[in-house]
Amino acid sequence: MYRRRRKPILWRQPFLLLLSGIGFVLLLLILSKILFVLFYLFGGVLLVAVVLWFAWRWWWYR
Repeated sequence: MYRRRRKPILWRQPFLLLLSGIGFVLLLLILSKILFVLFYLFGGVLLVAVVLWFAWRWWWYR
């Protein structure tokens, strides 16, 4: 009867652990940049929409 080969433990392979950490940090960095751009654009569109809404109300009710 033979023993099943166990999966290698991650912290016994420091190079793989280091690459995983670098990949995770890069993924977070890319996601934060994407979210920053999306919120920046959405904020600009929201600001323009509020200004147009106030201008329309002022023009409609004068």
